[in-house]
Amino acid sequence: MQVEHRLLLCNIFSQCPTFNKIDTAKFYRGLVEEVPEDHDTSDMTAAMQLARRLMVGSGWSAVQEDRETLDEAWQVWLRRLAVVRLRLEQDHRREPALTSIVEEQLERFADRESLLSAKGKDGTLVDADLSFIDLHGLDLSNLDLSGALFTGSDLRGVTFEGSNLTSVFAQDAEMDEVNFRDVNLSQSIFQRVSLSGGDFSGSDLTEIKFFYLQSAAGKFYQGQSPRRGDAGQ
Repeated sequence: MQVEHRLLLCNIFSQCPTFNKIDTAKFYRGLVEEVPEDHDTSDMTAAMQLARRLMVGSGWSAVQEDRETLDEAWQVWLRRLAVVRLRLEQDHRREPALTSIVEEQLERFADRESLLSAKGKDGTLVDADLSFIDLHGLDLSNLDLSGALFTGSDLRGVTFEGSNLTSVFAQDAEMDEVNFRDVNLSQSIFQRVSLSGGDFSGSDLTEIKFFYLQSAAGKFYQGQSPRRGDAGQ
C-alpha cells in the first residue's frame, strides 16, 4: 500500500453567534465561494490568489514522497535523546565504557564528499543540521557552515581551517583537538562542549558565547565572548 504524505493548511470559517454580530452566518453565506473544479491544486501561485478570498475547497496540496512518517521522526528523536543522556551520564560518572554505546547511536560520514552530498546544498553546509553525526577527524576546511547546528556530534580532530562558522550552535558535542585556525566564529554559541586542545589562532571570536565549557582541566565555567586577541587562551 502506497502512503502519500501531504501538507494541509485548513482555514475554518466559524462564527460566534453569541458575541460576534459582524462576521455572522449571513455574512459568510454572502461571500464564501467554492474552489473552481478546474483549479490546479499543485499550483502554489494560483492557490495564493484564491486565499485572498473566502473559498471553500482544496486550494493547494503537495505530495511529499520523501517525507518521513511521524513514527519514523519520533524514533530518530528518541535515538538523539539517548545520545545526550548517555553523554551526560558519561561526563557525570566518568565511565569510559559508555563511549562505545554513544558512538553506536551516531550517524557516520567517512569523508567530506559524502557529508556534502547528504547534508549540503550547492556545495555548502549553510544552516545544515549536523546533529548526532560522527565527523571524527574529517577535513572540513574552507567551507561555508554558517548557521550550522552541532548537537551531540563527535567533532574530535576536525579541521575547520579557513571556514565560515558564523552563528553556529554547538551543544553537548565532543570538540577536542579541533583546528579553528583563521575561522570566523563570530556570534556563535558553544554550550556544554569540550574544546580542550583546540587551535583558535587567527580566528574571529567577535560576540562568541561559551556556556559551561569543559576546559582541558575538566572544569566548567560560564562566560561571555572573549576578545579577538584572546583566541587560544
